[in-house]
Amino acid sequence: MINLGPDVIPLAASAIESSIGSHAGHEYNHAGQLCTAIGRIGGQAASDLLLKYFSLETHIWEYELIRAGAARGLGYLGGSQVIATLSEYLKKGAKTDEVSNAIIESLERLGVKPPLTIDTLVKDFIESELVKGEPDFKRFPANLIQFPKTKRAVAWWQLGWAIREDKGDEEKAQKCFVKALTLHAARDFAAWSSLRPEIEWAERSTRTIEKLKQKVGVIVDD
Repeated sequence: MINLGPDVIPLAASAIESSIGSHAGHEYNHAGQLCTAIGRIGGQAASDLLLKYFSLETHIWEYELIRAGAARGLGYLGGSQVIATLSEYLKKGAKTDEVSNAIIESLERLGVKPPLTIDTLVKDFIESELVKGEPDFKRFPANLIQFPKTKRAVAWWQLGWAIREDKGDEEKAQKCFVKALTLHAARDFAAWSSLRPEIEWAERSTRTIEKLKQKVGVIVDD
Protein backbone atom coordinates (compact mmCIF):
# COMPACT_ATOMS: atom_id res chain seq x y z
CA MET A 1 0.00 0.00 0.00
CA ILE A 2 2.75 2.48 0.95
CA ASN A 3 4.41 2.03 -2.45
CA LEU A 4 1.22 3.15 -4.20
CA GLY A 5 1.70 6.69 -2.88
CA PRO A 6 -0.85 9.44 -2.18
CA ASP A 7 -3.37 8.15 -4.74
CA VAL A 8 -4.31 5.33 -2.38
CA ILE A 9 -5.18 7.63 0.54
CA PRO A 10 -8.85 8.20 -0.47
CA LEU A 11 -9.38 4.44 -0.72
CA ALA A 12 -7.80 3.89 2.69
CA ALA A 13 -9.94 6.68 4.14
CA SER A 14 -13.07 5.03 2.75
CA ALA A 15 -12.11 1.74 4.41
CA ILE A 16 -11.50 3.50 7.72
CA GLU A 17 -14.85 5.30 7.54
CA SER A 18 -16.68 2.04 6.90
CA SER A 19 -15.17 0.49 10.03
CA ILE A 20 -16.43 3.24 12.35
CA GLY A 21 -19.63 2.01 13.97
CA SER A 22 -18.79 -1.62 13.30
CA HIS A 23 -19.28 -4.16 16.07
CA ALA A 24 -16.17 -6.10 15.05
CA GLY A 25 -13.01 -5.20 16.97
CA HIS A 26 -10.72 -6.51 14.24
CA GLU A 27 -12.10 -3.90 11.82
CA TYR A 28 -10.98 -1.08 14.14
CA ASN A 29 -7.60 -2.73 14.47
CA HIS A 30 -7.24 -2.92 10.69
CA ALA A 31 -8.35 0.72 10.36
CA GLY A 32 -5.67 1.71 12.87
CA GLN A 33 -3.06 -0.06 10.78
CA LEU A 34 -4.28 1.82 7.71
CA CYS A 35 -3.84 5.10 9.60
CA THR A 36 -0.24 4.25 10.37
CA ALA A 37 0.37 3.35 6.72
CA ILE A 38 -1.16 6.67 5.59
CA GLY A 39 1.33 8.47 7.80
CA ARG A 40 4.20 6.61 6.19
CA ILE A 41 2.97 7.70 2.74
CA GLY A 42 3.28 11.31 3.88
CA GLY A 43 2.02 14.59 2.48
CA GLN A 44 -0.47 17.25 3.52
CA ALA A 45 -3.50 15.11 2.67
CA ALA A 46 -2.19 12.39 4.98
CA SER A 47 -1.57 14.90 7.77
CA ASP A 48 -5.04 16.47 7.49
CA LEU A 49 -6.74 13.07 7.46
CA LEU A 50 -4.84 11.67 10.42
CA LEU A 51 -5.35 14.78 12.51
CA LYS A 52 -9.07 14.37 11.84
CA TYR A 53 -9.13 10.72 12.92
CA PHE A 54 -6.86 11.33 15.89
CA SER A 55 -9.03 14.17 17.24
CA LEU A 56 -12.43 12.60 16.61
CA GLU A 57 -14.57 12.46 19.77
CA THR A 58 -16.60 9.30 20.18
CA HIS A 59 -17.92 6.99 22.89
CA ILE A 60 -17.01 3.90 20.86
CA TRP A 61 -14.31 2.22 22.94
CA GLU A 62 -12.84 0.29 20.01
CA TYR A 63 -12.24 3.57 18.21
CA GLU A 64 -9.17 4.03 20.41
CA LEU A 65 -7.46 1.46 18.12
CA ILE A 66 -7.94 3.92 15.25
CA ARG A 67 -6.75 6.81 17.40
CA ALA A 68 -3.60 4.89 18.32
CA GLY A 69 -2.94 4.09 14.66
CA ALA A 70 -3.45 7.75 13.73
CA ALA A 71 -1.02 8.77 16.49
CA ARG A 72 1.62 6.43 15.08
CA GLY A 73 0.99 7.70 11.56
CA LEU A 74 1.37 11.31 12.68
CA GLY A 75 4.76 10.37 14.09
CA TYR A 76 6.00 9.87 10.52
CA LEU A 77 4.72 13.28 9.44
CA GLY A 78 5.74 15.79 12.08
CA GLY A 79 5.14 19.53 11.98
CA SER A 80 4.22 22.01 14.68
CA GLN A 81 0.49 21.25 14.55
CA VAL A 82 1.08 17.52 14.87
CA ILE A 83 3.44 17.94 17.82
CA ALA A 84 1.09 20.35 19.59
CA THR A 85 -1.93 18.09 19.03
CA LEU A 86 -0.19 14.95 20.29
CA SER A 87 1.33 16.72 23.30
CA GLU A 88 -1.93 18.34 24.39
CA TYR A 89 -3.85 15.09 24.08
CA LEU A 90 -1.27 13.27 26.18
CA LYS A 91 -1.41 15.94 28.88
CA LYS A 92 -5.20 15.78 28.90
CA GLY A 93 -5.05 12.03 29.42
CA ALA A 94 -5.58 9.26 26.87
CA LYS A 95 -8.33 6.69 27.40
CA THR A 96 -6.07 3.69 26.82
CA ASP A 97 -2.44 2.75 27.35
CA GLU A 98 -2.18 1.90 23.66
CA VAL A 99 -2.99 5.49 22.68
CA SER A 100 -0.63 6.91 25.31
CA ASN A 101 2.19 4.64 24.18
CA ALA A 102 1.57 5.48 20.52
CA ILE A 103 1.74 9.22 21.25
CA ILE A 104 4.94 8.87 23.27
CA GLU A 105 6.48 6.71 20.54
CA SER A 106 5.63 9.30 17.88
CA LEU A 107 6.86 12.29 19.87
CA GLU A 108 10.14 10.54 20.53
CA ARG A 109 10.44 9.68 16.83
CA LEU A 110 10.02 13.39 16.11
CA GLY A 111 12.74 14.27 18.60
CA VAL A 112 10.31 15.77 21.13
CA LYS A 113 10.39 14.94 24.83
CA PRO A 114 6.86 13.83 25.81
CA PRO A 115 5.17 16.06 28.41
CA LEU A 116 4.92 14.83 31.97
CA THR A 117 1.58 13.13 32.63
CA ILE A 118 -0.14 11.36 35.49
CA ASP A 119 0.27 8.03 33.69
CA THR A 120 4.02 8.46 33.22
CA LEU A 121 4.50 9.60 36.84
CA VAL A 122 2.64 6.56 38.15
CA LYS A 123 4.58 4.27 35.83
CA ASP A 124 7.93 5.80 36.84
CA PHE A 125 7.09 5.49 40.54
CA ILE A 126 6.06 1.85 40.12
CA GLU A 127 9.27 1.03 38.26
CA SER A 128 11.58 2.95 40.60
CA GLU A 129 9.97 2.57 44.03
CA LEU A 130 7.60 -0.41 44.17
CA VAL A 131 10.52 -2.73 43.45
CA LYS A 132 11.97 -1.69 46.83
CA GLY A 133 11.02 -3.38 50.05
CA GLU A 134 9.91 -0.05 51.52
CA PRO A 135 8.87 2.44 48.82
CA ASP A 136 9.33 6.11 49.60
CA PHE A 137 5.73 7.26 49.20
CA LYS A 138 6.66 10.83 50.16
CA ARG A 139 8.30 11.21 46.74
CA PHE A 140 5.00 10.70 44.95
CA PRO A 141 2.97 13.78 46.02
CA ALA A 142 5.94 16.06 45.37
CA ASN A 143 5.81 15.08 41.69
CA LEU A 144 2.03 15.52 41.52
CA ILE A 145 1.79 19.05 42.89
CA GLN A 146 1.68 20.61 39.40
CA PHE A 147 -1.58 18.80 38.57
CA PRO A 148 -5.15 19.68 39.71
CA LYS A 149 -6.65 17.73 42.60
CA THR A 150 -8.82 15.53 40.40
CA LYS A 151 -5.80 14.28 38.44
CA ARG A 152 -3.77 13.77 41.62
CA ALA A 153 -6.67 11.70 42.94
CA VAL A 154 -6.60 9.51 39.84
CA ALA A 155 -2.84 9.03 40.29
CA TRP A 156 -3.26 7.77 43.86
CA TRP A 157 -6.08 5.48 42.73
CA GLN A 158 -3.90 4.05 39.94
CA LEU A 159 -1.04 3.55 42.38
CA GLY A 160 -3.36 1.77 44.79
CA TRP A 161 -4.39 -0.66 42.06
CA ALA A 162 -0.75 -1.32 41.17
CA ILE A 163 0.07 -2.04 44.82
CA ARG A 164 -2.91 -4.40 45.08
CA GLU A 165 -2.23 -6.23 41.80
CA ASP A 166 1.58 -6.27 41.71
CA LYS A 167 2.53 -6.37 45.39
CA GLY A 168 -0.57 -7.94 46.96
CA ASP A 169 -0.38 -5.34 49.74
CA GLU A 170 -4.05 -4.65 50.45
CA GLU A 171 -3.35 -2.43 53.47
CA LYS A 172 -1.25 0.07 51.50
CA ALA A 173 -3.65 -0.15 48.54
CA GLN A 174 -6.57 0.84 50.81
CA LYS A 175 -4.59 3.79 52.15
CA CYS A 176 -3.92 4.94 48.58
CA PHE A 177 -7.64 4.78 47.78
CA VAL A 178 -8.48 6.82 50.88
CA LYS A 179 -5.81 9.33 49.90
CA ALA A 180 -7.42 9.58 46.46
CA LEU A 181 -10.81 10.27 48.03
CA THR A 182 -9.42 13.11 50.18
CA LEU A 183 -8.57 14.83 46.89
CA HIS A 184 -11.72 13.97 44.94
CA ALA A 185 -14.88 12.90 46.77
CA ALA A 186 -17.34 12.61 43.85
CA ARG A 187 -19.67 9.65 44.37
CA ASP A 188 -18.90 8.19 40.96
CA PHE A 189 -15.12 8.25 41.49
CA ALA A 190 -13.73 4.73 41.06
CA ALA A 191 -11.78 4.87 44.33
CA TRP A 192 -15.04 4.32 46.23
CA SER A 193 -15.63 1.03 44.43
CA SER A 194 -12.01 -0.03 44.94
CA LEU A 195 -12.31 0.02 48.73
CA ARG A 196 -12.82 -3.25 50.57
CA PRO A 197 -15.57 -3.48 51.55
CA GLU A 198 -17.00 -1.24 48.83
CA ILE A 199 -18.78 1.82 50.15
CA GLU A 200 -22.48 1.99 49.23
CA TRP A 201 -23.59 4.93 47.07
CA ALA A 202 -25.67 6.53 49.82
CA GLU A 203 -22.69 6.48 52.20
CA ARG A 204 -20.27 8.18 49.84
CA SER A 205 -19.65 11.52 51.52
CA THR A 206 -16.94 13.69 53.04
CA ARG A 207 -18.10 12.47 56.45
CA THR A 208 -17.41 8.88 55.42
CA ILE A 209 -13.98 9.90 54.13
CA GLU A 210 -13.13 11.37 57.52
CA LYS A 211 -14.15 8.07 59.13
CA LEU A 212 -11.99 6.17 56.65
CA LYS A 213 -9.01 8.39 57.42
CA GLN A 214 -9.36 7.45 61.07
CA LYS A 215 -10.02 3.75 60.48
CA VAL A 216 -7.81 2.98 57.47
CA GLY A 217 -5.43 5.92 57.34
CA VAL A 218 -3.89 7.65 54.35
CA ILE A 219 -0.72 6.48 52.68
CA VAL A 220 1.03 9.83 53.21
CA ASP A 221 0.15 13.45 53.95
CA ASP A 222 0.84 16.10 51.28
